[in-house]
Amino acid sequence: MIWTAISYNSGTEKIETEVFEASIDKSTAYMEITNKTGKVVLSIIKGNHESGAYVPDLEVSITRTKYNEKF
Repeated sequence: MIWTAISYNSGTEKIETEVFEASIDKSTAYMEITNKTGKVVLSIIKGNHESGAYVPDLEVSITRTKYNEKF
């Protein structure tokens, strides 16, 4: 299954989009994508939406992340 990931790159302090191939199950896909990238994955969306996604040119500083869902 093709997924578009919305992620946070702590090196550049930017929100980015990237397309991945991962499991059809959303929880499994999220973990697979998280393991493939060195970024904080904020969301995944089924399909390739990279060219249609608009990510404003913001600088964002995230100081802490906590995952609430148990994998």
